Amino acid sequence: MKKSDLILVLNAGSSSVKAALFETGDEPKELLHFAMSNVNEKTCEARLKIDNEAGGRIVDETLATGFTHQDCVELILSKISALGFEHIAAVGHRIVHGGTVFAAPIVLDADNLVELKGLIKLAPQHQPHNLAAIEYLFETMPDLLQVGCFDTGFHRTLDPLSQLMALPQDIRDKGIRRYGFHGLSYEYINGQIDDVSDEKYEKIIVAHMGNGVSLCAIKAGKSFATSMGFTALDGAIMGKRSGSIDPGVVFHLLENEGMSVAEVKRIFYNQSGLLGISGMSNDMATLVASDAPNAKLAVEAFCRSIVEQIGRFTAVLDGVDAVIFTGGIGENSGLVRQKICEKLGWCGAVIDPIANDGNINDKGHLQISASQSKVALWAMKTNEELMIAQHVIERLA
Repeated sequence: MKKSDLILVLNAGSSSVKAALFETGDEPKELLHFAMSNVNEKTCEARLKIDNEAGGRIVDETLATGFTHQDCVELILSKISALGFEHIAAVGHRIVHGGTVFAAPIVLDADNLVELKGLIKLAPQHQPHNLAAIEYLFETMPDLLQVGCFDTGFHRTLDPLSQLMALPQDIRDKGIRRYGFHGLSYEYINGQIDDVSDEKYEKIIVAHMGNGVSLCAIKAGKSFATSMGFTALDGAIMGKRSGSIDPGVVFHLLENEGMSVAEVKRIFYNQSGLLGISGMSNDMATLVASDAPNAKLAVEAFCRSIVEQIGRFTAVLDGVDAVIFTGGIGENSGLVRQKICEKLGWCGAVIDPIANDGNINDKGHLQISASQSKVALWAMKTNEELMIAQHVIERLA
């Protein structure tokens, strides 16, 4: 591996693709950042945005409808070449589900790709798209090193009681357990917190709040409990996903409302959460700016669900030293942070409203707790792509 080697990181979501090009060096340095939206949409045009290393927008293009994940990878590679970058040494991929087999990052090959396809049933909304990008590169660039990094990997240290689901043994033996997700984000935050704080936190709760939302209780640097479960549908209210809900609702919709399994799945994954409550949007900034009663209701319900999860994990950890907000909402919505923290007085948390109105600094963090707070409160910028790049460099070495 040379210091000038380039690493491409691909983060393929259900309707989006994020990518970043890094130069290895002593530390990974991001040269380009790609964001593609409305992927696989039949009625919306896809869109590509590219930012340079200084954060300046250098490309903003509207693309065709029906743009596939493979189309995205092909376009990203062509843009990299057109911008004068050559010799990609390796590609790192975010893979949502590693099941019980894969925890640490792996060098991808035909055999483990087959195993990963077997996990599609555990993450049908994301896993196929993660693997589509890998397959495309196997076909077009067969000699290129590809490394898979797993969103479930960080949670392999979960407390046994946190993993357990109260189901019969023969069902649990089929792999029905709590896996947890957003692990790459939590791994990144966990690696950053010691660098930004003079204090050593033993018990941390991280709230990753984006379109997907989960929380993780970290004890002595390891995942101890997490809100997402067997799937990424469990836990707090999300952008379009319901979060935790009485399973009896599913039976009711199937048995008494005449809905199909596909219809129920679509409601829970794509039509619920902030979108379902508000009836207008899954975007928190849009809801915060709206005077519509249901928009306000959605914001309040979201904050309440985060507070409930923090309370649950504080009990599980037997106390909490720090609460960290990250993800698109956690990093950018001071109002949401304030609403949540105002409900945490029972554990000694006190927010500093002036600090909370500020912006995350260039180093990626903002302390928002008041001086008298017994719990440290932070907003921190996560970086899954950088975490993946670091894992790829380890494999190259």
